[in-house]
Amino acid sequence: KYIITMLGRNKKVSSIKVDTLFEYRHLRNEIKLASLGGIRNEMAIINHMWKWGYRHKYTNFGKLEFRKISGEIGKRNTFTDEEYDKLVRYMRSYCSKKECPNNDERLERQLVRDFVLISSNSCARPGELRKLTWGDVLGYEEHLTEGEYEEEKVTQLVELKIRKDTSKVRKERIFLCRGGQYFKRLKDRQKHTNDEDLVFSMDGKNSIDHRMLRKHWHALMTGIGITNYYERKLTWYSLRHYGITQRVVSGVDLIDISQMAGTSVKHIESTYLKYR
Repeated sequence: KYIITMLGRNKKVSSIKVDTLFEYRHLRNEIKLASLGGIRNEMAIINHMWKWGYRHKYTNFGKLEFRKISGEIGKRNTFTDEEYDKLVRYMRSYCSKKECPNNDERLERQLVRDFVLISSNSCARPGELRKLTWGDVLGYEEHLTEGEYEEEKVTQLVELKIRKDTSKVRKERIFLCRGGQYFKRLKDRQKHTNDEDLVFSMDGKNSIDHRMLRKHWHALMTGIGITNYYERKLTWYSLRHYGITQRVVSGVDLIDISQMAGTSVKHIESTYLKYR
């Protein structure tokens, strides 16, 4: 879709030269800002398409030339610990009856709050959570932790299944994660909780949509004073990055993180190990 915006819908393939999109990064950011990694992925996809066209004789050269992207690709845009703690505290008032007297709007805000907390605790992708059904919530466990200077504490774990057809990498995974209490209170609050009903939904059938997520993300970010969240590229995906980062910093085995997050150990090493 960005090529169509750059070149026009009626542009003939035969008129595109090998260097027509050489400044793709600049052209792309003029339309909408994107991360270096995202732009690099787009350029790879474009050339995969172009190679297909070359094989079918729609063009007479095999790939397009792009200016090489320099800069740090691996760094993920995420929150500091202080920012995340502030977000958690702010959501309490954001979902309160005092701040939101309308019952329907308050239920929506409470749904969004649980989406935030479950995103960072499960390290799942936003798209995977939006397609999660109550049948994918397999069970709960209580885990007793004890510290040298702290009293024993019970942590509520939940076992989740990300189905093959809802996973970005098209591979099923089952894992335990923190945040079981958020699923329990969400289920107590929701009306539609059969196995086939969606977890993050007001009616069990339609998942929370992007419009709703954008609205509440803007309200939450401005509410905690991050008015430049767009420039910092803080999105719903940043909650996944924060969760993975915290597990890396805590020394969790990379294989365990990989199985939980549904990504490769190599990717975690190249992207998140710097945060240790």
